Amino acid sequence: MKNIKYNITMYTPIGSRYGTINLFLADNLINGTLDLLEHSEPVNGSFDSKGNCKINGRLVTLLRTIEYTAVGRITEKAIELSLQGERNIFRIKGIAVTESEVKA
Repeated sequence: MKNIKYNITMYTPIGSRYGTINLFLADNLINGTLDLLEHSEPVNGSFDSKGNCKINGRLVTLLRTIEYTAVGRITEKAIELSLQGERNIFRIKGIAVTESEVKA
């Protein structure tokens, strides 16, 4: 099992939002948490040998809860997702946090 934490930016029409996603990768399955918009929500999904992934979860905003499916690419160094909610599509990009950054 591999545990990777990413510092992420979600690009929205009203500006960028910052957070983290902590993923546990094992047997082509993804489990973890998305910490964004002052909420921590579970995520789950799958990935293939080339790093293509599909992740499901939900975002909690001030006004509503958005169920989403995100597709994209994941590596040990970076993550890039296109998050599709019921009304909008948001882009998420992130860089892996090194072990020394995690401990600091």
